[in-house]
Amino acid sequence: MERKGDAGYRGSLPPSAHPGKLRRKRIVILCGVVGILLVAALVLLYNLRGPSRAEVRKLLERCNSPDESDRMKARDSLIELGGGAVPHLIEALDDPDENIQTAAIISLGKIRDERAVEPLLDSITALGPVSPQNALISVSLVNIGPPAVPKLIERLKKSRGFIQLSVIFILGEIKDKRAVPPLLSRLDEALKGEWSDEGMTMDLGDLKKQKEVLVAVFIIQTLGSIGDEAALETLRRATSDSSKDVRAAAQEAVRQIEQQRTAGG
Repeated sequence: MERKGDAGYRGSLPPSAHPGKLRRKRIVILCGVVGILLVAALVLLYNLRGPSRAEVRKLLERCNSPDESDRMKARDSLIELGGGAVPHLIEALDDPDENIQTAAIISLGKIRDERAVEPLLDSITALGPVSPQNALISVSLVNIGPPAVPKLIERLKKSRGFIQLSVIFILGEIKDKRAVPPLLSRLDEALKGEWSDEGMTMDLGDLKKQKEVLVAVFIIQTLGSIGDEAALETLRRATSDSSKDVRAAAQEAVRQIEQQRTAGG
């Protein structure tokens, strides 16, 4: 039985407050929220998927444009693609077109994704010591910075020749103290005049000795650049080495580290 006054109460509600209209309004709002969430999910999925190979390739090819402004815009767009573009940029490191190769090297350095470290190091090996691209690769690895250090240390231990010298230089530019112990180990080896090859130790000829002196000088300069006091004992010993180049480099490195210590209080 309807209570007295109920009908009058319902009749006094404003039109927008009737249950049917309120229900429809809630449904409209809910549909709007669901639509926004779906759009956000699609955007997220696109970002996770990353750009397609074709998209990246098109931008790389624009790096051959005769218009300098267009080339710069293409490089900026590659960098803005971020980590999603990295696999395609790594693939482009083997491209026969030097301009595309250059764009890939620079972009990988700017994106700073550690997945690029090993492919960039492999490119140094593939290109050889006289390639002008090696300087760009070194800069890109320095830009990646500390995340590149573990792979650089691995390459320091297992490589020789100009690859090892390149790695030593890059570590000196990054200035990460994690590199100091393996650098000291390699320096000790060089100062002893020994060359490790597949676990065997052999006497060096004059040419190999000269190469080891060069390695020692590079490492000493790098240790001075990093500035870790843990290297001082070895560096002080090196100031008495039979090679004048090693002595000079060691004296300068000791001076650098002691100067940094004084400046740091």
